[in-house]
Amino acid sequence: MTAPVLLLTRPEAASRRFADECGGLGLRVVIAPLQRIEPVAHDPEVLAMAEGLVFTSPVAVPFAGAGRGRTAICVGAGTAAAAEAAGFAVQVSA
Repeated sequence: MTAPVLLLTRPEAASRRFADECGGLGLRVVIAPLQRIEPVAHDPEVLAMAEGLVFTSPVAVPFAGAGRGRTAICVGAGTAAAAEAAGFAVQVSA
């Protein structure tokens, strides 16, 4: 009998982390990212002047600079944790 396949399509690093967590389940893991995270050119001064930001991924948080108590509306617990660690006043949205 062939082991069930776990197909992971998230970006490479996230897929590898999840695969490691599933290591003892006897699954055959296939990592095939459908996307990758690429930073885009932006004006950091514009972000620094913003009173608040919306984050949909923890990957974006470091590009926004220090939170300095500014509001961050975050999608998900991981994003909220990253924003809080950067000094944002976090509100979580589902």
